[in-house]
Amino acid sequence: MLESFGYAWHVIAPILLMVAAGYFARKFLPLDLKFYQQFNKLCFRIFLPVSLFCNTYKISDLGSISWKVLIFIVCGILLAVLIGIIAVRFIPERSEKGVLVQASFRSNNTVIGLYIATALGGARAEGFAVAALAAAVCLFNILAIVVLEYYAGTGKRSLSQTVRSLFKNPLLIAIFCGIVCILIREVENAVLGSVPFTLENSLPSMYKVLTDFSKVATPAMVFNLGALLDFKATREKLDRIILGISLRLVVVPLVCLALAVILRGTLGITSVEFPALIAIFASPAAVAGSVMVAEIGGDSQLASQIIVWSTAFSMITLFLFIFAFRFAGII
Repeated sequence: MLESFGYAWHVIAPILLMVAAGYFARKFLPLDLKFYQQFNKLCFRIFLPVSLFCNTYKISDLGSISWKVLIFIVCGILLAVLIGIIAVRFIPERSEKGVLVQASFRSNNTVIGLYIATALGGARAEGFAVAALAAAVCLFNILAIVVLEYYAGTGKRSLSQTVRSLFKNPLLIAIFCGIVCILIREVENAVLGSVPFTLENSLPSMYKVLTDFSKVATPAMVFNLGALLDFKATREKLDRIILGISLRLVVVPLVCLALAVILRGTLGITSVEFPALIAIFASPAAVAGSVMVAEIGGDSQLASQIIVWSTAFSMITLFLFIFAFRFAGII
């Protein structure tokens, strides 16, 4: 038990310290909120896409990915949507319903989740986590648009606008470019019997810049996440905030991860794939969710508070999930 406790603590402690460093930097450094918001955009548009590209590029073979587990992840996200829809049936305000349903399925997998998956399973788990991230990010964006449009009832976004917004997503573009590079590498190997052109050998300077940028992404974004934390919750929304946090950090992870444990033998889920499941289903609410609410319609105040409080409490719930699965010998 002590070994499992220490293992869980060593995974969560660096995240906790980085978040705390960002939070106190905002308190004591003479930098205003706008600086951190602009820095967040920089990370989202440059550092994080480069990191995702590099991690995708490092996947040696697309055939090594467990497609059964990827299908399970897609089904799990759809199940999370259903759980959210059932949970908000008695919420009177439609603008709040959309925010709560989004919170039930949309996790911060690109920042905290990917870090968790890598810390739990190493390089092999990171490779699968990136593949899972590609499927999750695409599905998160599509479902968020559908859910928020339905509950907001604005009808402002057409199908063509939805498709364009997906193709403009820098995270999806980065993952797609990485997959294209993998396919080129596999074609080279199949036709020529070798891989004469690789970024690391043919363009070493560019590859070094990309890998250096990729190392910046996670610590910078987690640090900045702490800087953007604001614990001033409005009392009149406290019950909705608690519901959103409970859905994101307790209900959905318990249901989806329990199903993963039950189906582990059937789907062939190993210690390589399970960290990605924890990352997707147990991470806090995604920061991008608040931006989407503001753009499409909904209660942006509620969305922001769910992000803040789920991020804070995820340090506890993630620790408990990691401890439990380590103690059970699953990770």
